[in-house]
Amino acid sequence: MTLLKNAFLLTLFFVIFIAGCQNNSPSESTFIPPKDKIVTKDMATRYAIVSVALTEAVEEEAGIIEDFRGKYNISLDMNELNDRGFKKAHPEVISEWGRIQKEWQEKQVSIYEKYGMSEKEWDWIAGALIMPRNKPMQEFIREEIERIGKEESQKGIQTTSNK
Repeated sequence: MTLLKNAFLLTLFFVIFIAGCQNNSPSESTFIPPKDKIVTKDMATRYAIVSVALTEAVEEEAGIIEDFRGKYNISLDMNELNDRGFKKAHPEVISEWGRIQKEWQEKQVSIYEKYGMSEKEWDWIAGALIMPRNKPMQEFIREEIERIGKEESQKGIQTTSNK
């Protein structure tokens, strides 16, 4: 069951990510990668923060999509949403799916804006991290993500114990 859930989340992330790439905001064109192609500590810190926020948003979105699938009895691969006959027979489903996608776009943009990073910069950092010259930042980002996760867990524990 866990494997199926992980496969679903991974598929969902890619579907959402690809849909998100279609409507880049104008501010995204302002990022210019550094000439030395080295990820700075500031970039790595923001990348880690945005990555955690995006992961949390994707997990939340998975619940929204799972509810949507259940409500309309949509298959796991959601192929019905691309079927011409289904679209014609169920415009309310297609309309709701469009609303879910629009809300995801807005959520994704707000995350990037909140942490002062464009999607273009995030994508560049993700690609640049595979280069050997950025190996030190790989470990730094991993540690940052772990640290942020622990802080989030502590906040959750404190909030729960204050009730």
